[in-house]
Amino acid sequence: MVLVVAHRGGLIFGEHNSVSAVKETISRKAADIIEIDVWQTKDGFICSHGGYIGLTGLCGFHAHSSEDIQKHHKVDLFEDIVKVVGKKCRLLIHFKSFQLDVPRFLKAIKSLKSPIFMSNKWNQIEVISRRVETVFFGYPSISSIRKAKALGAKGIEFMSLRIPVRSVEEVKRQGMYFSAAGFHPAFLSQNCSRMNKAIELGAKWVVVDDPIKFKHDCLNGFL
Repeated sequence: MVLVVAHRGGLIFGEHNSVSAVKETISRKAADIIEIDVWQTKDGFICSHGGYIGLTGLCGFHAHSSEDIQKHHKVDLFEDIVKVVGKKCRLLIHFKSFQLDVPRFLKAIKSLKSPIFMSNKWNQIEVISRRVETVFFGYPSISSIRKAKALGAKGIEFMSLRIPVRSVEEVKRQGMYFSAAGFHPAFLSQNCSRMNKAIELGAKWVVVDDPIKFKHDCLNGFL
C-alpha cells in the first residue's frame, strides 16, 4: 500500500512548514507522513522552505539565532513542530542547511516516532544514516544511487515524476526503496497518470500538496 506524504507540513491547510498546517493535517488524518523543511540556526532549527534572503542570504540561517530570524521572518521553530507531531505521525525531515550539528539534531528528534532524514548532501547522509532512517533527495544518476546505498541511505526520493525505469531497477537492485514527488494541486490532473505510474513501479510513498484531493482524484484503488 502506497503511503501519502503531506508536502511542507500540509501547505493546503495553512502556511508552509507551519505548526497550524501540521495540526490540521494530523486532525484530518490527511496523510501517513508529514514532510517539513528544516534549517539549522545559530542556536537551534527553524522550519522554512527557503533561506531568508532579506536577512541572511539563501543559506545564512546558521549565522543567526532562531529568535532573531523570527523577528524578521514568519517561521516556526522545529521544536514546536516536533511537540505537535510527537508519536501521532511519522515526520520526513527535509534538511536544507549545509551545516549540521548532529548531537543537537538527534536530541531535537528524540521524541519522534521513527523520523526520516532527507538530504542531498553526502556528508549528512553518511553521518545521519548510522542513527536515523535516511533518504537521498534529487535527480540521482545510477552512480549516485549506488553511492547513497554505500553511505547508508535506505531510500531515494525522485524530485520529479519522470522517473527512469532503469533508475528504479537500480534502486531495487541495491535493496532500497524509492518515493516520488507530485506537489502542486493545480497540476494534479496532468500528474495523476505519472504518479500512478510511479506507484505501479513500486513507490513506497508519494509527496503531494493536497493529500485529501490526491487520494480522491488520483489513487484509483492503490490505497
